[in-house]
Amino acid sequence: AAMAQTQYFGLSGNTITFTNTNTLPIGNSGAFYADITTHTGEGSSFGVGEDVKFMPAADPATYSMTFTYQTAVQDVKFSVYDIDRLQRITVTALDGVTAKNITMAIVGGAVLTITGNGTPSANAKATDVSVAVTSTDGTANVTISGSVTSVTITVAETKIVTSGSASNREDGGFYLSDISACILNPSFPTNYYQPYTEPFTGQPAYFLANPQNLHVYMVNASTGVADYIFTDPGVGGNKMNSLAYDPVNKWLYYVMDNQPAVLNTPINRKLKKYDFNTETISDVITDLYSFGISGIPTFIQGIEFGGAAFYNGSLYLGVEGSDGSNYNTGAESVIWKIDFDGSGNATTYSQVFGTPGDNGAGSPRHDWGDFVIKDGIIITHATNPNSASNSYTHYNLQTGTATTYNGNAETAGQMGQTWNGNIYRIKNAVALYNNDGTIGAQTTITTTSCSPAWSPNAGDASDPFKPKCDFGDAPATYDPVTLSPAVHQQNCNTSILRIGASWDREWSKNTSADASGDAADEDGISTVTNMVSDGNAYNHVQEVTVLNNTGSAATLAGWLDYNANGVFDASEGVVVSVPSNASPQTITLGWIGITVPVSTPNSFLRIRLVSGSTAMTANNPTGWYDDGEVEDYPVVSSATPLDIKLIDFNAFVTQNKNVQLNWKAITDEDASGFEIQRSKDQDSWENIGWKNKNELLINTDYSFIDQQPLEGRSYYRLKMVEKSGSSKYSNTKWIWLNQVKKNITIAPNPVTDITTVSFTGINAGTTKMNIRNMNGQVMSSRIIIIKPGENRYTVDASSFAPGIYIIEIFTPEKTYTNKMTVY
Repeated sequence: AAMAQTQYFGLSGNTITFTNTNTLPIGNSGAFYADITTHTGEGSSFGVGEDVKFMPAADPATYSMTFTYQTAVQDVKFSVYDIDRLQRITVTALDGVTAKNITMAIVGGAVLTITGNGTPSANAKATDVSVAVTSTDGTANVTISGSVTSVTITVAETKIVTSGSASNREDGGFYLSDISACILNPSFPTNYYQPYTEPFTGQPAYFLANPQNLHVYMVNASTGVADYIFTDPGVGGNKMNSLAYDPVNKWLYYVMDNQPAVLNTPINRKLKKYDFNTETISDVITDLYSFGISGIPTFIQGIEFGGAAFYNGSLYLGVEGSDGSNYNTGAESVIWKIDFDGSGNATTYSQVFGTPGDNGAGSPRHDWGDFVIKDGIIITHATNPNSASNSYTHYNLQTGTATTYNGNAETAGQMGQTWNGNIYRIKNAVALYNNDGTIGAQTTITTTSCSPAWSPNAGDASDPFKPKCDFGDAPATYDPVTLSPAVHQQNCNTSILRIGASWDREWSKNTSADASGDAADEDGISTVTNMVSDGNAYNHVQEVTVLNNTGSAATLAGWLDYNANGVFDASEGVVVSVPSNASPQTITLGWIGITVPVSTPNSFLRIRLVSGSTAMTANNPTGWYDDGEVEDYPVVSSATPLDIKLIDFNAFVTQNKNVQLNWKAITDEDASGFEIQRSKDQDSWENIGWKNKNELLINTDYSFIDQQPLEGRSYYRLKMVEKSGSSKYSNTKWIWLNQVKKNITIAPNPVTDITTVSFTGINAGTTKMNIRNMNGQVMSSRIIIIKPGENRYTVDASSFAPGIYIIEIFTPEKTYTNKMTVY
């Protein structure tokens, strides 16, 4: 009774509150209450179709109802039908506190008399005549021009009908038509979801859905691949339903189905939500039945097996009126619009759509399947074994018009929507809805490797969804295209493919002036190498810690904006392949021979990792990838040159036809040493040795002897390396040798396990044979006996890592050396 006396209805984007005073009863016909088709005398009235019947009781003699608009509307119109037997209908209206003039017009014959027309209290009074429900004689059209906030209809019953010893007033009642008004801002935007859920370029379009269990997935609308997101532990039911996603706050509203059965008691009345920001579950409305002033009716089933959608800041929640078995309730299935305040607390609610759930005589009419809202139009379908009930209804929330399409809205079918307004029917397959009751080709639902299996039949589907991703956080100029930033989506391989020790995700790029907007996730580089802006060519290197345990090669790329133009140019990118390894690896990225002018400002570095050996090139500093990670770092531009200063560098041929290099250099604590390089064409260079810096003296003379020089012309240079890894080259020296004396022969060479070292001895004696790596570290050392003439020794290289090694044999006469390559 309380719900009947105070009701809330949607009018376009507005809400009307109906309040009946003096307990004005709602009429009925058979099993149906309120919206009935008994009255058909519409003619040129303002109403079409079903009307609401009111049945005044015997006492008191005067009743009234008031409907109040949440915000002011313009030009209200409605009709009152079947005014007869001395009834008087008086209409008043307000715009805030200002009374409005009322215009009333007679539609039919001479039954009605209008008085006070054009004043704030116009009324229509009937003669003592009974008007048939098929006649327009007792009809009055009511018009209220301009701004209106509330309307009151007062009904006076004066006719006394005597039957036996009882006297009663005329109880024929009256009917109220549709109510229309103009809304200055209908509040039904087109493309509502697009600003929040439009995919990045190349990213799939998703909507949320769940099968008949407690899991929620995001479903790829094109491929049908479902990716698990979260699970409700099942408190209060064992199935989730009525999913509705708020794309602004990133909240998913839902209810729990399959509550314990209690005879004729709808206990399933709780509205819940999942917060994607905090990944927590909470109650929104603990009991819809007692929510607000009069509550939301939950009928026999509670809110089992309903539907829901979130649109333009409001939750639209379907409540099923039928009992789902006997189909004899005569109740309506209703969609309720629930509004929220800025903190997410539910505030107001109103009915926006209703249709009979059954015919009151055992047949279903609208057993909820699901619904979505597209551009202010509810698209809903019923799903019943009775094929005649498997229909789609498109209901316009602004105009109140509805179109019905019979089609294949099969049992257990649900509806999902993507960012661009495409609607999909989903069950155990996904199919595009053609907006006419039919669907396109079906794609079977599968799940990702890290997701639970899809249990048969969708439980519900819902609104567009765009998942969290990992973004770069450099200034905005580095990601100039809004839908194509550097972005990586979470994948099942996140735990085995990442930069650094952690993988993080956000809703959008945290643009920042110093690339610190996502600092918690940037752990792949411990020390960022300074950019040397002294105008001289140097080699910039950066070490990055990555994990690739996918079983296949991955791609690591880096972009150093060394021209500081605010863009990661393709020419500033370097790409390397990362082999699979169970442990984290330190990968070196190198920019060779770059020149940074003096006064170049500080700049930025971007690092990206994706699976696949050819998945990314230097042309991809931005764009979407379905796995991997991206990290951005600020880079300091330093005008201070590298700390090794070369004073002199010379090369000459010795008497033994070796090549000796001599140089003098000044170093400090940031210097590491010198790599000696040789080339036969100045194009391809090889590393033939290393000299650590002198830790005791800053200004030092260095030398190196190449005991296996090349015949003909050859070139030598020094690579001066800092502890940071950055480096620069010396000038180049060249020499000419007519004939090179081979000191050591190694066969086979390259070697995988056993090889033989041979050389010609001069005098008998004992000495040491060392094997060094290219960093100068001694890998093996042993004492050998030398005899005059040919000497042969076996070397076991099976324990050596692949690479190049130097074999040294020291004698009083000379030192023998040669390179050994281990595969």
